[in-house]
Amino acid sequence: MTFIYNLISYGIVFGAIFNQLPQIYKIYKSKSIYGISFSSIYTETLMLVFNVAYNMHEGTNFLLYGENVILYIEYIIVLIQYGYYSESQRDYKRKLSFLGIISLLFLFQIVPPIIFKLSIYINMILCIGLLDILVFFSKWPQIKMNYQRQSTGQLSFLTHLQNQAGAIPRALSIFAESNNYLLYCLVILDNVLVSLITFQFLFYWSKQDIKQKQ
Repeated sequence: MTFIYNLISYGIVFGAIFNQLPQIYKIYKSKSIYGISFSSIYTETLMLVFNVAYNMHEGTNFLLYGENVILYIEYIIVLIQYGYYSESQRDYKRKLSFLGIISLLFLFQIVPPIIFKLSIYINMILCIGLLDILVFFSKWPQIKMNYQRQSTGQLSFLTHLQNQAGAIPRALSIFAESNNYLLYCLVILDNVLVSLITFQFLFYWSKQDIKQKQ
C-alpha cells in the first residue's frame, strides 16, 4: 500500500511541472490577465512559501510537498506576467518585494523555530492554522471575481483541471502517510475550494452556450 501512495506522490510531483504551463501560455498568447485575480495568485504564492517552509521545518517526506516547490517557481512566473501585462502597477513592486523577503526568511529557515511551533499551538486552539487561512484567501478572491464577472476570463481550465485532479490523490496520500492535523485541514479546505472553481467553469460555460443559442 505504501508503494501505491509513493507512486501517487511521485506522479503528483512530476505532474506539477506541467501545472501552470497552460496558464502561463494562455496569458502570453492573449497578452492579457483579464479575469485573473492578483490577490489569489499572490496569496497562493505566499501559501506555498509557508507550506514548503513548514514541511521543511517538520522534516516531512519531500514526496508529500515536492509539488509545492515546483508550483512556487511557476506562480512567480505568473506574477511577473501579471505585472508585465497589467495596466495598474500600484503597489505591485512593493508586494513583490515583500514576497521576496518572506520567501528568503522562511525557505532558508532564517526565522526562529518558535514561529513554526506557535503556528501548531494556534492550530490546536482554533482548529485552523495560518496555512488554512492562506488557502482560503488564495482561492476566494478568484471565486468572488468569477461570480462578479459571471466569467472565468483568461483563467486556464487545463491548469485548474490539473489542480482538481491532483487535489484528491494528494489528500489521500497525506491522510495515509501523515498524522499532522494541520495538513488534514489544509487538504480538505483546498479540495472544497478547488471544486467550487471547477463548478464555476462548468456553470459559466453552460450559460455562455445558452446565450449563444438564443
